[in-house]
Amino acid sequence: MNEECGEYSTDGGEKEEDYMSGSETLSKDTLEYLSYDAPIPDRLEYEAIGENFEIDPNTLTLVEVIGKGYFSDVHMGMLSLPTGKVPVAVKKPQTETRAMNAAESAAILKRQRQALKDELSIFAHLQSSSTGGHENVLKLLGAITTIRSNFCLLTEYCECGSMDRFLQTKWKNGAFEDELVFEENDSEQVWKIQRDSKWGEDFRTRREKGLITTSDLLWFALQIARGMQFLATMNVMHRDIAVRNVLLKLDFTLKVADFGLSKKFKESDDAHYLGKEGTALPIRYIAPETLKSRRFSITSEYWSFGVVLWELFTFAEKQPYSVEFDSYENNGHFYEFLVQYISSGHRLLIPNNVPQQIKSLISRLWDFDPKRRPSFQECKKVIGQELMQSCPNGGYQTDDAAIVGTYLDILTIRGDNTSNHFNLANIDSDQTDLTEILNTKVAPDQQNRKERSTLAASASVSASLSTCV
Repeated sequence: MNEECGEYSTDGGEKEEDYMSGSETLSKDTLEYLSYDAPIPDRLEYEAIGENFEIDPNTLTLVEVIGKGYFSDVHMGMLSLPTGKVPVAVKKPQTETRAMNAAESAAILKRQRQALKDELSIFAHLQSSSTGGHENVLKLLGAITTIRSNFCLLTEYCECGSMDRFLQTKWKNGAFEDELVFEENDSEQVWKIQRDSKWGEDFRTRREKGLITTSDLLWFALQIARGMQFLATMNVMHRDIAVRNVLLKLDFTLKVADFGLSKKFKESDDAHYLGKEGTALPIRYIAPETLKSRRFSITSEYWSFGVVLWELFTFAEKQPYSVEFDSYENNGHFYEFLVQYISSGHRLLIPNNVPQQIKSLISRLWDFDPKRRPSFQECKKVIGQELMQSCPNGGYQTDDAAIVGTYLDILTIRGDNTSNHFNLANIDSDQTDLTEILNTKVAPDQQNRKERSTLAASASVSASLSTCV
C-alpha cells in the first residue's frame, strides 16, 4: 500500500509501545515472548472453527503485506466470488520470529495461531447478533483454520489503513483545517460557521481537496463511540482501543478493529474481567484502577475512549504521556511513575483545538471515580450535538437510525461527476458469513453492479487510494 495513504498498524504498528505484565514494563523487543505465558489448553491444532467461516484456500490470493505487528502480519488479498474478485485484509501468523531454534519457532507460531483463534471467536460472537455486526466494527468475512500454511482470518479491507497513520499523514501534509475561532479575549470558542455563513456551504470543496476539519475529527469520534457501545451491548471488552486499532475506509467510515486482547464477559461477572498474569496490556490507555488491580470493566473502557479522543485531536503525533514522561521512557520505571502521576490527579494535556464541550467530556472520562465517567451513549450524544453545531450541512449522520455509510457521497458513485473513487468490498451487510455470500444468487441488475464494482476494485485499488493522502 502507498505509504502516504497509511498502512495497517497491527498490534501497535511500528511504534515503540509500553505494555504492562504484572508490575513490569515491557518494550517492543521483549513483548513477543512474554505476551502468552498463560497455558494453552491441549486440543487439536488444526480443527475447523466453524463451517460458517471456513473458506476454500484456492479462492484467496495474497497481494502484499500492509501491516506488521507483534503477533501477526496483515496482507491485502483478493477473494474470488461468483461475482468477481474483492479486496480483503488477511491476518496471518508472522512468517519470521525471533526464535533461537526450530522448536521455539514452532511454539511461537502455535501461540500466534491460538491468538487468531481467540480473535475469531470474538468476531463470531459479535456477528451472531440479529444485525450481523455493526457498521463501525470490523467485519469478519472468513477464515482458513485447517491448513498450517494457510492459517488466517479474512476481514473487510479498509483502503486508508489505520487511523493513526492517516492522521499523522494529514498533519504532516498540512491538510487540517481548524474550524474553531477564538474571540479577542481568547476565553470563548466559536465555530467558523457562526462567523462565516459560507463556510458550511464549502464543505464539499474542502473534502475534494483532501482536507480534514474539526468536524471530521468529531465524526471519527462519534463513530468510534458507536462501535464501542455495540461491543458493550455484546458484553465484549476491547481492552486495547486506540487510534492504531481503528481502520478507515474511503468513505470515511471507521471500523473498530484488532480484538487480540478482547474478552467476553457475562452479566454474572459484575461486568468485570481479571487480566491474567503474563498478558501484555497497553498501560498508556488503561484506567488507573486497572493499572493497580488488573481488573477491567466497562467503566475502564470509558477511560480508554478518553485517551482515543485525545489522540484524534493530537493527530497521533506522539504516544500518550510521551511528553510528560520523556525521561522515563526507557529507564524501566515508566509504569510506577505513570500510576503515581495519574493517582496524584494529573492528566494528559488537552490541546486548544478541542471544542470546549469535548474537553469537558474528556475530563469526565478521566474521572478517578469510575462511576462518574460518562457512558458511550452519553458520549455519542455530546459529540453528535457538537458536530451539528460545527457543520450542520456536512452530511454527517448523527442519528443512530441513519446509515453511517452515507457520510461522504462525493466519494461514492451516485451520479456525482466530481469523484471517480469506488467503495471497495461492498459486501451486503445483512449477510453474516462468507458461505451465505458464496451461495447467494443475486438479481441480474445487482450482479452487473457488483461485477462492475469488483472488477474496478481489482484493477484500480492503488489509484483509488489518493483520497487517503
